Order: sequence, then C-alpha cells, then structure tokens
Amino acid sequence: MSGATSDDEEFERIVAGLELSFPDPDDDPPVPDADPPPPLTPAQGVFQPRWSDRLSHEEDEDESAWDTSDFVPPQPEPLPPGDRWTRAAWAGLIGGPALLFVLAVVGAPVPGVIPGAAVVAFVVALVVLLVRRGDHDRGDDPDHGAVI
Repeated sequence: MSGATSDDEEFERIVAGLELSFPDPDDDPPVPDADPPPPLTPAQGVFQPRWSDRLSHEEDEDESAWDTSDFVPPQPEPLPPGDRWTRAAWAGLIGGPALLFVLAVVGAPVPGVIPGAAVVAFVVALVVLLVRRGDHDRGDDPDHGAVI
C-alpha cells in the first residue's frame, strides 16, 4: 500500500503547485478599449453573412446588364397526343396501386376480386409499357447517353 501514499503525496504536491485564483464577484468587470461589435440578430446567426453586405472583392456591376424585364419566354410546345393503349396502360400502372392504397386508408370492406383486378391491371400495364417502349437505335455511341 506504499504506492497509494506516494500517489496521494504526488497529488498534494501537484495541487500545491497550482495557482488557483478566482475573480472576486464584487469587483467591476474590466472595461474594453474598443467599441463592442453590433449584436447579432436571430436571423443572422454567427456564421451567416448579411446579404446586404458586399464582399471586399465584389465590384459594383452595371445593374442594367442584368435587367431581364423585357424577356418573354416562348410558349411551350403542346404534348404529343398519346394513343389509347398507352393512356390505358398508364392508368392501370398508376390506378391499380392507387386504388389499393385508397381502399386500405378508407378501410372499406373489399371483395377479393377488386384487389386481384388491381394487381392484374398493374402487371398488364407494366408489360404493355415495357413492350411498347422498344429499343431505339443509338448509333455508334457506346455510352448510351441522351438521344436527341
């Protein structure tokens, strides 16, 4: 047990060498020489810049160069009309699971034919859309990127 007393003596020696001084709460706090920085607003935060502040490397650019008030976007082209099979396939692909979801949320009693028909409609619609998709000739481009 002689090791325990030497540890205690070593601890006492370390504590005696420390200079522990606490400020007196009755003393006045030191007065800073410079003006304090302006307080931060809650929206500004600590690391968020104010958008009105300009950075030092920014120059005053000509604002008229960015004036886009005369720009009128062109009218988009109308969507191509789809054939009946494609529209029916999309309706079955989206409508089958949507019907099952609505019936599950509502909690209505459902005969066994309706969920079966919804699953069959989904599978048939998926097969129709995949078959009608076809393979497009992409030419000699090996990366199969976007076809224009």
